[in-house]
Amino acid sequence: MPNSTSLVKGSLEMIEGERLKLEFLFNPTKYSITKANTWNPRENVGADVSPLEFGGGQPKSLTIQLFFDTYEEGKDVRDYTGILEKMMQIDESLRQGESDRGRPPYCRLRWGKVFSFICVIQRLRIEYTLFLPDGTPVRATADLTLTQTIDENEQPPQNPTSAALPGNRVWVVKPRETLDWIAYKTLGSPFRWRVIAQANNLLDPLALTPGQKLSIPPRG
Repeated sequence: MPNSTSLVKGSLEMIEGERLKLEFLFNPTKYSITKANTWNPRENVGADVSPLEFGGGQPKSLTIQLFFDTYEEGKDVRDYTGILEKMMQIDESLRQGESDRGRPPYCRLRWGKVFSFICVIQRLRIEYTLFLPDGTPVRATADLTLTQTIDENEQPPQNPTSAALPGNRVWVVKPRETLDWIAYKTLGSPFRWRVIAQANNLLDPLALTPGQKLSIPPRG
């Protein structure tokens, strides 16, 4: 993996299912975000231009390229790129609505201290460009298209339910769990982590410890 001090640490991890995590050093020269809205023409017989009716917003798509280099370590770079492939595989324990069919997991891309994108991997292309004499690949680039699953503008309620009120649930923190992931699993949105933080008087939302018990307010 690259070790330049000018690169910023990033990660892509499953937030459900097996919860694999891939960490990388990342300082892109560019990345692109695509967003589309649906507008449907209404019937307007005899007119050259029909009025448009808004049909809803489409999820954002984020396109990035990741670079992996394990030449100096002499390791197989597929130890890293293979994680990306697993993130696209179907998990039978994850249901799609009321369907009995499984689906690939939701993931979260993090970059630096502020960038976070809840998504699924829509498309993946891996190109191997350097090999050891025995054929082991040690350098690769991965082109990813990530499609948004949760609107980042969603905000928690202004007056979250108090932990003292009945109806609250108890969540026991497991290793590697984060507050936004717990909020996603219990309240339906990672952006409601503040609700849990306030209900439990957490001064540092990042300082969770395995075995810690959290009071989870009702979704309503």
